[in-house]
Amino acid sequence: MTKYIPTWLIGCILFVAFLGFMDASFLTGEHFLKMTPPCFITSGCDTVTTSTNSKLFGIPVALLGMIYYITVLGTAMHYADKRKAFSLKALHLITSVGLLMSVYFLYVQGLVLHAWCIYCLGSAMVSTILFILVSLAHYKNWPEKNKETTII
Repeated sequence: MTKYIPTWLIGCILFVAFLGFMDASFLTGEHFLKMTPPCFITSGCDTVTTSTNSKLFGIPVALLGMIYYITVLGTAMHYADKRKAFSLKALHLITSVGLLMSVYFLYVQGLVLHAWCIYCLGSAMVSTILFILVSLAHYKNWPEKNKETTII
């Protein structure tokens, strides 16, 4: 039996993942155009986005973020379409890895670079929200609405 998850929750996951994708896309564009994103609220976007820590195995972290968010979007859409338990489990694993990576990058910003990038903080917040939403979908037993009974 396929686990029931409310449509609004799947919609929230898709929306939040799209926001993360837009944030990561912006930072990826800035990286490849060799531009520094404008920094507001915090200072240090230039320090964070141009440091040696802004690449992982030679790949810009922002590009890895884009890949992460597009993977979350694709997996969530697959679940929404097919309602396969495997997709939900994969989504939980993917967002768990995303959360761990966000914690690592927060550590790098705060304790290694001593600088904060508002876009990176936004991405960390999005990853955390995605993890919470997917965990709700994965672990909570949602009551399924009876489709045969209609209330007039």
